[in-house]
Amino acid sequence: MPFKLRNNRRHKFEKLRYKINNWASYNEALKNRGSVTLWFSDEIIKAWHPKKCKRRNRGGQFKYSDIAIQAALTIKAVYHLPYRAAEGFLNSIIKLIKLAIKVPDYSRLCRRAKTLALPDLKNVDDKDDVNILIDSTGLKIFGAGIWHEEKHGLKKRREWRKLHLVIDKDKHAILAQELTTYKDSDDSQVQSLLRHINEAISSVSADTAYDSDAVYQTILENSGHDVKIAIPAREHAALSVGYKNIPNKRDQNILSIEKDGKCRWQKHSGYNYRSLAETAMFRYKNIVGDKLYSRIFLTQKIESKIACLILNKMTSLGMPISTKIKVAA
Repeated sequence: MPFKLRNNRRHKFEKLRYKINNWASYNEALKNRGSVTLWFSDEIIKAWHPKKCKRRNRGGQFKYSDIAIQAALTIKAVYHLPYRAAEGFLNSIIKLIKLAIKVPDYSRLCRRAKTLALPDLKNVDDKDDVNILIDSTGLKIFGAGIWHEEKHGLKKRREWRKLHLVIDKDKHAILAQELTTYKDSDDSQVQSLLRHINEAISSVSADTAYDSDAVYQTILENSGHDVKIAIPAREHAALSVGYKNIPNKRDQNILSIEKDGKCRWQKHSGYNYRSLAETAMFRYKNIVGDKLYSRIFLTQKIESKIACLILNKMTSLGMPISTKIKVAA
């Protein structure tokens, strides 16, 4: 956000440069992200077929476990494969390692993806408290492409999906996610996002779209009154009725911005770290893609959560540790 406030003077400042201190380990982590054994491990192979048990509801026994379906969908997302190509890719792997298991066909993957039970998103390290960043981004869905829009135009407004994420500021892991339609506002998803976080929250940073009394109240109910909230106030934001006697968290932010200015408030409140949420969005779209390939909304929700699980797995392998290069005067 500071670069937006000083946009007319950016050309006068030299671009900051950073040096990666753990390049050797980070280089190995980047190579291991594409390893097939990472996504198709021995634990997955052992749990490929479910244990035989008597079902209480109607229908036959599942031939493939949820772990097998998740593994197939994970490989599909990691290597950017269509359903049929993912089936062929898994068949070739099983033939090469000579396993006595079968691969679910592409139509079964489509059906099971609607009701697939996925594990919860977890942090890279077990910590007692976390500093979180909340943001959202748009994902494309099926429909006319960009060329079709420019060449022929569209008869109706093209729809898209909105992905809401909660990022750990220190470990860059995705702690919670929600996929909604573009009609759902950002602040309406804060309560459902915080419900999935088990750790104690020390600080919360979000952009102006989350500046509302309801968001502040939700954060305080889930995290307690000691939590630090860094959300910039909207333009012409109004203070509460009793701000002179007992100012609340939102009043404190508004008064601090009016007194010290937005740039200084960003530095002291820790709001500048919210740029890491933008980095997480870029990581998602660069590695997984900016488009959802499923056509059904329930399957799209599963697809986006599998993508978040993939990114957390890649983050756990290793992340760069960089320091700013000081330029000699």
